Amino acid sequence: MRYLLVRPDNGEPWVFLSEKSHSRVNKKLVNKWWKQEFHPEYAETEQYKPVTSHFGRHRFSTWWHVEQDVNRELVKYMRGDTPGGQSSKTREAIDVYLHTYYEDFKHLYLENIYKLGI
Repeated sequence: MRYLLVRPDNGEPWVFLSEKSHSRVNKKLVNKWWKQEFHPEYAETEQYKPVTSHFGRHRFSTWWHVEQDVNRELVKYMRGDTPGGQSSKTREAIDVYLHTYYEDFKHLYLENIYKLGI
């Protein structure tokens, strides 16, 4: 939340921006921020890996699909999955014909997304 309050409004769609160019930052820097924010409660130990953005992606996907009962295709769209990301050999025929758009779940998303209170 602290970051969002000071994030430059430059019209870019990325949440995290580089301090030098205000463009999208690389994954290593985003994970560094995650580790700093969740340290020490979720720090790396001999038994557990540290909390990173990858954990956030899993949590986000699980929350929408399992806890909110949003169908798989909408969750994939919200995560930013690309339709061409799968090999044509592993995709089912129906995957070619399914098209998801923000309007399909806008009301659901706005009603259920985590509220940050800012």
